[in-house]
Amino acid sequence: MFFVFFLFLPIFVLAESPIIISQVQITGGTGKTAEDFIELFNPTGTEANLNGFRLVKRTASGTVDTLLKSWTTDTFIPPGSFYLWANSGFTGISKAPDTTTSGTISDNNGIALRIGPNDTGLIINSVSWGTANNSFTNVSVINPEANMALVKQDLYQANSGFSILPSSPKNSSETDSSYSASSTPPQTTSTTTPETATTTTGSLATTTPDNLQSENSSTTLDYLEKSSYVKIYRFLPNPAGEDGGNEWVELQNLDEKAVLLDGWLIDDKDIGSGPGTDAFIMSGTISVGETKKFILPTGSFALNNSGGDEVNLYFSDESLSQKAVYSAVAYDDGVFEFREGQWQPPAQNVSNNNSSGGSSYNAATNINNTPAVPFKFNEIFSNPPGEDAGKEWVEIYNPENATTSLEGYFLADGESDNWTSSAWLIPKGNNVPAKGLLVIMLPKNAFALNNSGIEKIKLFSPQKQLIDSASFKDAPENRSWALNADGVFEWGIPTFGKSNSNEPEKPKIFISEIFPQPQGDEEEFIEIGSFSTTTVNLEGVVLQIGSRNKIFGAKDVIGAGGYLVIYEDDLPARLSNSGQTLKILDSFGRMVSEVSYGKAQAGMVFTTEDQENYFWTPNITPGKENIFISGEVLGVATLETKQTSTKKPTVVAKSVSSTDVKKLLDDNLELKNRLLALQESVDALSQKSVQAESLSEETAIEAVNEPDSNSGKKDSIYIVIPALLGLVAIVVYYVKSTKSNH
Repeated sequence: MFFVFFLFLPIFVLAESPIIISQVQITGGTGKTAEDFIELFNPTGTEANLNGFRLVKRTASGTVDTLLKSWTTDTFIPPGSFYLWANSGFTGISKAPDTTTSGTISDNNGIALRIGPNDTGLIINSVSWGTANNSFTNVSVINPEANMALVKQDLYQANSGFSILPSSPKNSSETDSSYSASSTPPQTTSTTTPETATTTTGSLATTTPDNLQSENSSTTLDYLEKSSYVKIYRFLPNPAGEDGGNEWVELQNLDEKAVLLDGWLIDDKDIGSGPGTDAFIMSGTISVGETKKFILPTGSFALNNSGGDEVNLYFSDESLSQKAVYSAVAYDDGVFEFREGQWQPPAQNVSNNNSSGGSSYNAATNINNTPAVPFKFNEIFSNPPGEDAGKEWVEIYNPENATTSLEGYFLADGESDNWTSSAWLIPKGNNVPAKGLLVIMLPKNAFALNNSGIEKIKLFSPQKQLIDSASFKDAPENRSWALNADGVFEWGIPTFGKSNSNEPEKPKIFISEIFPQPQGDEEEFIEIGSFSTTTVNLEGVVLQIGSRNKIFGAKDVIGAGGYLVIYEDDLPARLSNSGQTLKILDSFGRMVSEVSYGKAQAGMVFTTEDQENYFWTPNITPGKENIFISGEVLGVATLETKQTSTKKPTVVAKSVSSTDVKKLLDDNLELKNRLLALQESVDALSQKSVQAESLSEETAIEAVNEPDSNSGKKDSIYIVIPALLGLVAIVVYYVKSTKSNH
């Protein structure tokens, strides 16, 4: 059968109609995780038949395929036209998809178009993004954000890269405007290696200078990049001590994408001929929002300490990107920034004039004679969850009765109490309110606080005198070293910018929907809902399934009143069909939500209407408000509530049994006493009935005022039966009231 399968494959598809992946969107934004689509394109002059193809995905490090869509009948893409797949839960895709399934794609995934079965079928085209390392071709080191897509730069060149651009999906009714059947070259001529081209990771918009060519080719280098949003941020012309090898320049990426800096140059004053032979040549990538420092090695150009100079930034083709001209004297460790319309070093106290070379301060240098304020450390956050760089912070208290600036002060770590050139200069704009607090985020280019062993953080005045210090040992993750009510430092829950006794509230989220046993090509999922009026950031929040955890990152958010769906590939463990317990813990390990379900029902979700009562229902609504129809709820549940928050209880659902009812009665003394009293009345009536039967006919008539000797028994039964019914009614009422109260 394997031989027959390949015998009847439309081989011309591989040789003449290599369908390509032309556009991919992975999210529509907060609460719109189902807005996924994949656009295919037929670049040739003949129809492309999708019969026998399948579209698959893999997670970041996945080694097996998850099926998104397979075509088992003839499905044609016209020449030069598109074909659109989308998730079946979409609501905001601008073009009608040609086909939909319930599959999803997300950050750090990869997709492939295969001929043949999952995992082993021949790959025609593949694309992955972010940190994916799943054997599919990676085309981007960053993940597309909301309503942005990976877009093929040239639909007719197999080796062209991808750009991240606003999404613009197209379906099979549309033909590419530049398509020409007579001039369209086939993308490949091989039936055995349809995917041989590689794309450049980390480079998205590849604008190439026309005059720059590779050494042995007439084709321009396609990895070089220009971005006028990469700017000179700061520079140090005069390090304390020896300048050579210690001067540096910092760049900042204000672009919306990562930028490849390979071949970019930095040089000093331009004499009209562009960068000199001693210019510093850069390499590597600068991420979105990143500030990156480049230390100028010995042998490269040197910046002047007096008489002025300039820092020039050049693109790879040696065209000028930016010029930073300064005229102020560069004193020891004076870091130049653009302030008040010019490049200048920070304020310097004139009484501590110890600049190298005897330089005097000119009018461009600010003079600051203000005495140092005795600021105090109040809280130190040295070990945030995940990557620490750029997320560490210190909180400083101002004991003065007026708002005071920290500009010109220094932060440093290390055992010595002496100022050193490695101290980080606090920039302008850091004002601490009177008797108040200010949090300072430590940038990546400052210094890193140790998580293990002994660490000491210090605050120095503009005159480089020690103001305050705090030492700690072995910092636990996501805890801060903070002053308590007795003025003693201890580990506790971080209270960013607030009193250390003001513990942050738990995130306002709950487990909204659980889908353990899907049918067909559906996927397992867990839905998390928000009852907050603002966006909830899930960074550090933990989803726990048994002993396996999923820790959410900084990009994971839920909009006000919205939902976040986590499908099976992104769950920490598969959901059990026989029942299990799910938990959500906040970033500090506190319980936020806990739900247990019993044996799963195929094709049904375990969900809630009020965040307390959970039921099985066939209404599957990932990413949307849960739907309940009167009379549709399957089964009855009582709820055993575990209070884990002052805002919302955590709920464990379980089925009702006679044992549960007995326990309810045993646990409620008042109800038990009422039932005992009722039972005594019933017993008394029963006794009266027995006595009536033993009386003579005359005595019975006198006793019950009836002529029939059996009438006493009959009337007693009329009394006993309602009493027993009343007993049952009380039990049922109590069960229902207990359920509603929980």
